[in-house]
Amino acid sequence: MHCRHLLQRSFSLQNRPSLAQNIAKRSISLQNRQLLSQLIGKLSIPIRSFHLLSRTPKKPLAIRLIVMATEHKQIKTCGIIVIGDEILKAQVQDTNSHFLCRLLRDYGIRVAKISVIPDHVRTIANEIRTFSEQNDYVVTTGKYILSENKFHTYALYLSVDEVLIVDSLNECVNRHHSVIFGSYPLRYKTKITLEARSEAEMNDARSCLVGTLAPYVDVYGTIMNNESLAFAQHSLQVIESCLDKYSLDACFLSFNGGKDCTLLLHLVHAVLKHKGLQGKQLLAVYFKLEDSFPEVEQFVKETVVRYNLELIEMTGPMKEGLGKLLSERPHLKSVFMGSRRGDPRCEGLTEITKTDNGWPEIMRVNPMLDWSYKNVWRTIREFNIPYCTLYDQGMSSKKKPIEESDKLTRIAIVNTDKCKPKRCRQECKKSCPVVRMGKLCIEVTPGDKIASISEELCIGCGICVKKCPFEAITIINLPSNLEKDTTHRYSQNSFKLHRLPIPRPGEVLGLVGTNGIGKSTALKILAGCGICVKKCPFEAITIINLPSNLEKDTTHRYSQNSFKLHRLPIPRPGEVLGLVGTNGIGKSTALKILAGKQKPNLGRYSSPPDWNEILQHFRGSELQNYFTKILEDDLKALIKPQYVDQIPKAVKGTVQQLLDKKNEKDNQNEMCQMLELDKIRGRGIEQLSGGELQRFACAMVCIQAGDIFMFDEPSSYLDVKQRLKAAVTIRSLIAPDKFIIVVEHDLSVLDYLSDFICCLYGVPGAYGVVTMPFSVREGINIFLDGFVPTENLRFREESLVFKVAESAAEEEIKRMNHYEYPAMSKTMGEFKLEVVQGQFTDSEIIVLLGKTTFIRLLAGAIPPDEGSADLPSLNISYKPQKISPKSQGLVRQLLHEKIRDAYQHPQFVTDVMRPLKIDDIMDQEVQNLSGGELQRVALALCLGKPADVYLIDEPSAYLDSEQRLVAAKVIKRFILHAKKTGFVVEHDFIMATYLSDRVIVFEGSPSISTLANAPQNLLNGMNKFLSLLGITFRRDPNNFRPRINKNNSVKDCEQKRAGQYFFYEEP
Repeated sequence: MHCRHLLQRSFSLQNRPSLAQNIAKRSISLQNRQLLSQLIGKLSIPIRSFHLLSRTPKKPLAIRLIVMATEHKQIKTCGIIVIGDEILKAQVQDTNSHFLCRLLRDYGIRVAKISVIPDHVRTIANEIRTFSEQNDYVVTTGKYILSENKFHTYALYLSVDEVLIVDSLNECVNRHHSVIFGSYPLRYKTKITLEARSEAEMNDARSCLVGTLAPYVDVYGTIMNNESLAFAQHSLQVIESCLDKYSLDACFLSFNGGKDCTLLLHLVHAVLKHKGLQGKQLLAVYFKLEDSFPEVEQFVKETVVRYNLELIEMTGPMKEGLGKLLSERPHLKSVFMGSRRGDPRCEGLTEITKTDNGWPEIMRVNPMLDWSYKNVWRTIREFNIPYCTLYDQGMSSKKKPIEESDKLTRIAIVNTDKCKPKRCRQECKKSCPVVRMGKLCIEVTPGDKIASISEELCIGCGICVKKCPFEAITIINLPSNLEKDTTHRYSQNSFKLHRLPIPRPGEVLGLVGTNGIGKSTALKILAGCGICVKKCPFEAITIINLPSNLEKDTTHRYSQNSFKLHRLPIPRPGEVLGLVGTNGIGKSTALKILAGKQKPNLGRYSSPPDWNEILQHFRGSELQNYFTKILEDDLKALIKPQYVDQIPKAVKGTVQQLLDKKNEKDNQNEMCQMLELDKIRGRGIEQLSGGELQRFACAMVCIQAGDIFMFDEPSSYLDVKQRLKAAVTIRSLIAPDKFIIVVEHDLSVLDYLSDFICCLYGVPGAYGVVTMPFSVREGINIFLDGFVPTENLRFREESLVFKVAESAAEEEIKRMNHYEYPAMSKTMGEFKLEVVQGQFTDSEIIVLLGKTTFIRLLAGAIPPDEGSADLPSLNISYKPQKISPKSQGLVRQLLHEKIRDAYQHPQFVTDVMRPLKIDDIMDQEVQNLSGGELQRVALALCLGKPADVYLIDEPSAYLDSEQRLVAAKVIKRFILHAKKTGFVVEHDFIMATYLSDRVIVFEGSPSISTLANAPQNLLNGMNKFLSLLGITFRRDPNNFRPRINKNNSVKDCEQKRAGQYFFYEEP
């Protein structure tokens, strides 16, 4: 804001003509306090008032002096007005008045009064009027500015007076107009503060400032006064404690030119400077490698001069060199080392420890032990610390740069929704080491829609991933073959093995790789006897394969830097194929290809293959005949869409009219009866609920004549009974010449519906891999286990295992708080709900196997007709069934507004935010979130609100199988840890079983009359509920998940006779 604008807003010139006449006839712009001093000394006219705008937070750096002249008379007194809400709120400290008092006193001007006032226009105008009447001279400092809470800040401490660097400061100010610079000259020689609404603008301004003023940066002051650098603060304290215990002469630093020891040297130098020891030389020992690079040698020489080091070069083994050094200089007691826990053999180190047995005895000081790779590079760039140029050429360590043959095969993904070149500064391109070497690895301009990344040139450093302000880039490294370091080859044109695994005594060595990759050859070379892994008596060898380069199995890729699908599911006539996998893993893409709606390009998106090449690619497999029939139009595919709520936007008319148009098999009445559509045939399609739309969509597919039937999530919006009826309806389509494919996230329904399963794994949004077909039980168990036994491949770190919730012991229940809800009823149109009086305690979850209306009664969303839904002295947090995003801002802003305390609490972040992966969508617009993302945010909002009772309606809606299991564990853990009560409406049987401590069973006729029973234990409640449905469940012996018994099967009949509809075996 310019000064003239400030005056107009402060004085309201139109309404105060008397003040307007006194406004300055001269306006002089000053750049620093030195010029202010000179100006006051040279003024030949008396000063009536001037305004000093100094850079406290939210105040501009440029000091503008506005002189108001009146009749010439001797200056006697001065009043200082300090403007700033931040000062009154103790958010910042006023330093300008201190400076002004000292300066004015030097010129014989007496300060009569200092006043601190808020940023209110009327208050400012009144205070200026009062001071003008009482003093000859009025100074205002600070600035009127609108409050803004959402800003990014940074503080830099300099060991130089601001007068000497004013030109450099002004250069940075002029280059970054949207960033507010502040200057404090008191405690440190100079403290510069930055504020900006944009983090990207803040980082650019910070880089400019640090780069310009690098020689003057007080590293110690900046780190110790910056909470975000807490990891560095601890390192400085470790260095200080070492120097307090040992003198500087007794310490030296191990230096090899690498980034870690370079940063450590900078931190040690900062501590020495803080202690006033910068004039003394620090001893550094350089253990020189035989094949050291010239760039490293040059960097070491420059570092010696830069930090005034005493350097000793050592060659040969480090142990011998260290022994020689200590024999020549026995007074040395400790060595600073840049070791981190991620380095080899550093897991058990402490910050100050003796050397290992067999090494020359000395104290190892490891100040950076808990630093991450990210923290190292962040600090190096934060303080513009010079480092070896080999890192910019792709060097992975101090030993050697990455050779072309060592490079990994990479997948570079650019998210089209997140990438916004017009709103960023192309940080990805500017920070890319390959681009800086002159190669076009990343191509992007502000006019492009998205960035383009060359996978051939990418070295996989991950810098662009960290630098992208919108987190739009994903880089995935996949293994490729090596072309050197040959260890063994059997004969000409035969298998060749590169390198060997390195075993260690006393430790178990695991070999990882695909079949035929050389594991047995390596074992024969190492063991000399060819012992098979399976015959090892101690089971000491483990071989697990991880996903390898699948380029030859690529089925489809949409474009450069986009999702890639490997392989395809193989449907079989006369059987139902089930697909299971997370969202964004390629299930819908696979359906489109199998339906003939999408032509597979085998990864060649720029030059797609013709059908002859595609058929040649699938030759010898069942898919060759399948696609041949697709091309000959022998197969007609029908797809039930995933998002049924979009159907009313695509078609109009009544249910009956739309069914009549597609009735090709004359089975409309049968399908409507099976799917309970008879009562809604006369309704308009726009009047249907989510569950009714789902059943209508299934019926539309079932009444048409087709050869391929595809159902994408047919159980969404349906209750347990309706899900099973939909499954029975789909299985009624089975015929010897028909293909049926189902994508389903409810694993119980998928188990009941399918004949065989294909799992999909990979990285959502990046790549997906389809497994070979498995039996239903085996396929679902593989998905839950995260391990494919036929490929000996693990795609998830942890297995998902279910255990039935155990009720608390009676003596524990007596110590809990008991609450009750009364009997009540509610009539809505033709539907009536009656609720039996019940009670609940804290630290338990009650699952409702039925109506959302009951939850709304408890939440107070609707009033009862009879009884009272009030829960005395209890706070309630409610997550509704239907989630309608109303917020117009970012997810981060919504969480900050609704659950500010919770979402920043470390325990809540660990238990809720991190498992639900809320961080991944923090900077997305709420209005643009998908259904699953909205569900996760809604869960976080519900659990983040302080309450006694949490009412959660259908938390599994829109979530995939894996996300449902994660959400269930999050809810369970939170309720138990917080010692609160949860009421959950859930139709996914696996999720309901896992969550339940007790259940409420609903009886009656849907849409007519329903009775909500009192809560009862899990076994009795489930038995009663399943008996009403005529269904029996058993539990899988491996992971304890509930499985539906086939109707009239031996197990089904056995359990029904025994009255055990919900039966499980104790693990």
